Amino acid sequence: MKGIARVLEAILASLIILGSLSYFLVAKVHESKWGYAILENELQDVLIALTKTGELIDFIRKNDITGLHLELNALLPKTVMYRLEVIGLPKPVIRIGCNCSESELLKLRKMLHLEREKIIEFNGRNLSFGFQLVDLSRPSEDIDLIVFFGYRNLSRYSWELESFLREDKGIVMIANLSDEDLNDAYLTGLFGLGYKAGDPSSDNYFANTSNVSTISYHISRLFADMPVRINTNLNTQGYFYLRASLHNITTGQDENGSYVVHDLDPTKYREGDVFLANDETGRSWRIRVYEIDADPSDGITYADIGIVDRNYTFLFPSVSGENHVAASELTVVKTTNDFASVQVREGVGSYGKGRAVWIKIYDPNSTDLNQLLRSMMIYAAGERFVMEHYPTKLPTRYVSTSMILSDAYFDFPFVVKLIGWFVY
Repeated sequence: MKGIARVLEAILASLIILGSLSYFLVAKVHESKWGYAILENELQDVLIALTKTGELIDFIRKNDITGLHLELNALLPKTVMYRLEVIGLPKPVIRIGCNCSESELLKLRKMLHLEREKIIEFNGRNLSFGFQLVDLSRPSEDIDLIVFFGYRNLSRYSWELESFLREDKGIVMIANLSDEDLNDAYLTGLFGLGYKAGDPSSDNYFANTSNVSTISYHISRLFADMPVRINTNLNTQGYFYLRASLHNITTGQDENGSYVVHDLDPTKYREGDVFLANDETGRSWRIRVYEIDADPSDGITYADIGIVDRNYTFLFPSVSGENHVAASELTVVKTTNDFASVQVREGVGSYGKGRAVWIKIYDPNSTDLNQLLRSMMIYAAGERFVMEHYPTKLPTRYVSTSMILSDAYFDFPFVVKLIGWFVY
């Protein structure tokens, strides 16, 4: 009997000890991978469905975030959070911070043809622009681009600029550079500038329009689709440049709607038409008419036009003793004697993100060069954005699916990426 009693006492004591230890032991629930596998398939089905109906293209083209979210809310389980990224298209909202004076900011807006308006219609999309003055020592987190005129000793702001570029943002320097400026190791490293002796010629062209992997090819595509706004408020007439050749364009209306005529050509050109105009050498270039506002009732008339030739030759002023920058694989526009006039360095941040752009100074009235600058700006701001009203932070665990899209509105394929995760 005593033996049995001792056994029972031992069992009872063990149960008491185990019961006490359970207070310190936390139960761990292992997350099933099966749920995320199903979610990934659901995300893919949603992308396919929205693509087949054409809704996804419309949401992106119109930047209709509310419509997109209503559709995703209806198609995905209530326990799922999501976000949709677009990769390969200009941002719908581009915020520019100018490290400059008020007068220089006005000049920048003139060069971008955004003195009154803040919207560029590009490939069927409205790209909105915002402007503010910024300090390089405290660049705002709300901007996509830092722009400045003239040389800067940027090494003093290396940490701030590195942090800025790390967020996949851009820097644009509009400057003529002396040989002394090109001795600045930090500046030349940031923008990828190399020295070359001699004097650059004035004639320029895109460095590469055949190799799709080059930056020059990409910018030339943007350029050929980019309009500039020619205001015709004064006697319904405005002006545009082809190199050194000044042309006039007039807006008007008849029984068939709005039209433009240019120079001595009596032909009435409508939206979507292309006309020819010559530069000072006698060479003809194609000009597309994108939009016409010939109604003077609001005091504003204009024509949105643009050069569509990717083999267009630019005329940058040649300044003796300056801009001795050698053309390289980073060059977007170069002279006929292999000096760079526009240079881009990609992946300048420590995480391989960000873009640094250098472009030579030119006359702000040169509409053809302004068309180029516009193209550079939307590229430098980044071609990746999230369609959301408020920033969302990704959790540690999520799944995603991607799809390559193309459409008549866009001249080049782009990627959409739908990311999803469970709320709990």
